[in-house]
Amino acid sequence: MLGVAIDQQSLAGVHLRAGRPREARDLLSAMADYAVSCGDPELLATTLEMCAANAAQLGEPLRAARLIGAMEAVRQKTGMPIKQPDAVEFEQYLAPARAATAPQEWDAELRAGRALTPAGSHAPRSTIPNTRHAPVSHRQDSSEGMRRR
Repeated sequence: MLGVAIDQQSLAGVHLRAGRPREARDLLSAMADYAVSCGDPELLATTLEMCAANAAQLGEPLRAARLIGAMEAVRQKTGMPIKQPDAVEFEQYLAPARAATAPQEWDAELRAGRALTPAGSHAPRSTIPNTRHAPVSHRQDSSEGMRRR
């Protein structure tokens, strides 16, 4: 199953780079449950990164910020920083979303994402928000399955 998830993630990356966010969203949604439940923090972190980039491409900057916060929390907890080439590419997706959002809203969603953690050692399948849902705003919390620290 890990191989299938990695293949789906790789194909989602191809769609992101080609400017096909809906196709990327479908692939990421299909493998998100496994990314959460498999216990592989690197797969989880990279999936969160790609979901954030995808949300930014789909015009959902607040969802992107929340996913970034969740990804940062995973990376901090595991001591696994993002690789520099990935960080540069990731920033290309996020810069327009950040620029289109009021700084206080962006920061609030980052904090909310950082506060979300998988519940227990076997994270619930809904830890990665389904990217097909409506955008997250500071008034709406679509993070069922996540628990505050």
